[in-house]
Amino acid sequence: MSILKILTAVTVMSAVAVEIGETSSQPSQPAQAIHMDEDRVAVSGYDLVSVTSGKQAIMGRPRYRIEHEGVNYHFISERNALQFKADPKKFLPEFGGFCAYGVRMGQRHRVDPSAFEIVDGRLFLFLDRATRKLWMENVDGNIASAEQQWSAVQLAQF
Repeated sequence: MSILKILTAVTVMSAVAVEIGETSSQPSQPAQAIHMDEDRVAVSGYDLVSVTSGKQAIMGRPRYRIEHEGVNYHFISERNALQFKADPKKFLPEFGGFCAYGVRMGQRHRVDPSAFEIVDGRLFLFLDRATRKLWMENVDGNIASAEQQWSAVQLAQF
């Protein structure tokens, strides 16, 4: 078999593997700090499409998993998984999925995915509902403060 035919076959096989979602054994590293568990699952496995679109926190299923930038996201259906895959940035939470109020304070905190707020199409997650309530007292100011802190919070070792 000629070198050209071998290279063509390898290229086609690689394209098919990428299309069906095969991943390498070495996951890529996220572009930013992301709140995830030891299995690299973000948002405690909650379906970000349900949160963002339906405004309700619903636990996703590992069977409908999408890996994005080295992080696993779970969804309640193939439809939601495909929506996410088509435009992940539309659904990803701000500040890597860490508590937005914590980021405002220069800290990283876990979140309760049922404690969230959508502001101008942006998803913000919080430690709990009480923290969300504090955030809502000054939404614009808190967003501005968190955005200023985010670069430092990402780099800090916690």
